[in-house]
Amino acid sequence: MSKFLKPLIGLNIVVATVVLVLGVRTLFHLTWQPTTIGILLMGGSVYGIAIFGWLRTAPYLVAFGALGTAILFPTPYGIYPMIIGFIATMLLLSLNVAITFFEEK
Repeated sequence: MSKFLKPLIGLNIVVATVVLVLGVRTLFHLTWQPTTIGILLMGGSVYGIAIFGWLRTAPYLVAFGALGTAILFPTPYGIYPMIIGFIATMLLLSLNVAITFFEEK
């Protein structure tokens, strides 16, 4: 099961990056209001946590960052990126829990 962990971490990073790009593009089309700057700061910091987790191979940090990025950034595609991010996060978390409980060390 461990061989599927790194590809799922990569999938979560790809989802977070796509949502980040779409969300920043959407926010640049809006006027610069305090809420826009707040969303950029919070979403950027959550994306930073995802990248930090990817570099440290920490699945929980990657899952938190990917789901947080998918929830915080508005995209022109509505709720679909959030659902895709949630599904990718749940796959990663359930695989990590299965590895923790059922794999011998």
